Amino acid sequence: MTKWRSWAIMPGLIGVVLVALAGIGQGQPGIGEPGEGTKLALLRLPAVQKELKLSEKQKSEVARIGSSAKTAKKAIDAESKGKAKTKREDNPEGIANPDAEAREAALAELEGQTEAELRKLLDATQRKRLSEIALQVEGPDAFLKPELIEKLVLEEIQVQAIQEILGGVRQRQEQAKAIQKRSADLGNIALEKTTKEQQKIQFRTLAFKSGKRAMAEIAKVLSKHQRDQYRKLLGEPFDLAGVVDEKGRKLFDPAADLASSLLKMPAVRKELDLTPEQGKALDRSEPASKVLKPDQQARLHQLEIQAEGPAAFDRPDVIRSLGLNEDQIEGIAAVLEGLTDARRQVREARKTADEARKAAGEADPDPDASKVRKEAEKEQMRSSVDQLNQGVMSRISGLLTRAQREKFRKLLGEPFDFAKATRNPDLPTEKNVPQP
Repeated sequence: MTKWRSWAIMPGLIGVVLVALAGIGQGQPGIGEPGEGTKLALLRLPAVQKELKLSEKQKSEVARIGSSAKTAKKAIDAESKGKAKTKREDNPEGIANPDAEAREAALAELEGQTEAELRKLLDATQRKRLSEIALQVEGPDAFLKPELIEKLVLEEIQVQAIQEILGGVRQRQEQAKAIQKRSADLGNIALEKTTKEQQKIQFRTLAFKSGKRAMAEIAKVLSKHQRDQYRKLLGEPFDLAGVVDEKGRKLFDPAADLASSLLKMPAVRKELDLTPEQGKALDRSEPASKVLKPDQQARLHQLEIQAEGPAAFDRPDVIRSLGLNEDQIEGIAAVLEGLTDARRQVREARKTADEARKAAGEADPDPDASKVRKEAEKEQMRSSVDQLNQGVMSRISGLLTRAQREKFRKLLGEPFDFAKATRNPDLPTEKNVPQP
């Protein structure tokens, strides 16, 4: 019993992660796009290309097929968006996207066409190995695909049980995703890009871990014969945990958190006064808890809370440290919800202004002046968000006792200028930009 259960766990650990990466089934952020499919997303990975021994010509064709699929997807999205907009204007109170089913059907057809091209490109051995890796990648979700149901001869009651298992997994993932999204929305705006990247890695990590439970439960649903058949279909294990994308970025990091993202910033390393040896150790992915001295860890924790912004009041450690009661927690949650909406409006206003400028055909012939203008717009947005944050922090402060406010100030420590830390030092300023 122990032997087959440990086998069942491994595909799930990898599977749910790359399902998220490939954008299949759960629509989560990753390296692929709906309409491309798992196999194309995999074939773009250098490690998979090496495993399949792709020739240079085949690699070139994979790039071409990927580019064509991306272009076709854009056309499908544009058509769907145009139809939806027309119908919303005709029926203001109608559903938001009446052509969602048509779009999904078009993307499914595109994915089928893409996989047909890949079948022609690969030889029999390569197709077999790619199918094995794809099955490992799909993990639990593969058990709801007609081809696997047919190959394993799953009974209806087994399919229903698997659906319930995956439903629970997705529900937990969506709850975690919602919390992460709010944290990203409310975090320090200077770290917006860093936070989003860190959020993706965290979600992949969550997906990686949740696969263990799902596959262990699915293994109990299968008969011994079905487990043996599934094992044969998987082929030799392919280590996806250490895989990097075509740009050399790791797709999975079990130690991913906001602190690790901050430690990659030169300004933060300078603030912590890291030694060259400590920097090299962190670059080797050694745990910060083993590399940093106690005072450095304490300061990093302060910077992490500052980077969280008002969302820091969602952190369990902050809640415990301040001793917040249920009424305070509920009151703060309501304030943060209002801030989320307000910051979303600021972003939408900026997006609308950008679109209006592009539609008007505005263009600055001076690249340096254009960069300065864009940076000025970012600064203006930061200023607007800072004002919102200050108002929210004032409201939250009103919900705290004097002792809690003092504790929170100690948790923050000395203010750190994240805007300065993330600013591009090579960016020209108004002083050195040629004036007309």
